[in-house]
Amino acid sequence: MKSKKEIRRACLKLLKETPQAERLAEQHEIEAQVVSFLKDEIKLVSIYVSQEWEVGTQNLIKLCLERKIKVCCPKVMGPGKMEHFLIDSFDDLHLSKMNILEPEVIENKQVKPDELDLILVPGVAFTENGQRLGYGGGFYDRFLKEVKGYKIGLSFKNQLFFELPTENHDVQLDCILSSKL
Repeated sequence: MKSKKEIRRACLKLLKETPQAERLAEQHEIEAQVVSFLKDEIKLVSIYVSQEWEVGTQNLIKLCLERKIKVCCPKVMGPGKMEHFLIDSFDDLHLSKMNILEPEVIENKQVKPDELDLILVPGVAFTENGQRLGYGGGFYDRFLKEVKGYKIGLSFKNQLFFELPTENHDVQLDCILSSKL
């Protein structure tokens, strides 16, 4: 089996080379699957703000806000540390030093991991049984250990693997949503 580093490198290259039209077609299918999870009991959702090569989340953020579902987004607070803050609109997001849209640090808008009902999780690679290979910083694995809500990975079809190398600290997700195209 290839190493995590080799898989990351190959997947990121493939994702960045995938034509935008192909990504958008898959994204619409994945968004429809996510919407099926937005039941009445879902009051607070954590949604990552997607990079160009990731499954897009902007439409999902807008939809949740329109449905009056509270949305929080992650913010990197330092090496290996990530916190989540509520947003009311895209105006609450600002470009970070790492070129990622993140919320402002506002104390009364900070969300504790155990308050979340649903968490949409990014990744570089996934397996259908919930294994996830992230970007290598361990941010989500540390965060997800404290989460009680339902953890969903969003994956393009070329990010799905039969198996991935895992370590004891890797947190398994409850579900992976991917395109069937």
